[in-house]
Amino acid sequence: RILPVVYVGPMSLKGLAKGERVDMDFGQPIDISDIKKMNDEGVEEVACRIQTEFDRLDAEVAALEVKKNP
Repeated sequence: RILPVVYVGPMSLKGLAKGERVDMDFGQPIDISDIKKMNDEGVEEVACRIQTEFDRLDAEVAALEVKKNP
């Protein structure tokens, strides 16, 4: 299983040290056990599943940002 996570926050240790806000959003685990071969087709299917979940997470994070900053 693959667990997608979106990180929103400082991109430097300096920002973290200053205590800048960090948000993390965890997606649904992505099961790839049904993919029998990691050939080009299998890798493409895994990438598609990951991208779909990241798109969902990005939309979720964007909606939260709108709520925080109307």
